[in-house]
Amino acid sequence: MDIEYYTVKDVAATLKVHPQTVKDWLRAGELEGANFGGRTGWRVTDAQLRAFVERRTQATKTAA
Repeated sequence: MDIEYYTVKDVAATLKVHPQTVKDWLRAGELEGANFGGRTGWRVTDAQLRAFVERRTQATKTAA
């Protein structure tokens, strides 16, 4: 089973937010990912992205 990794730009495009927003979420620990440093930068797995979206969706439903 291959694990799919997304870049900050990929995540930003998927969620329709600015790449800096994704970096802020990663640095704050709201979105899990791995920082490989240098030009490689952050990588987020499909499972991590799905979990983040689910948590945000649940938080929105709870707040409403």
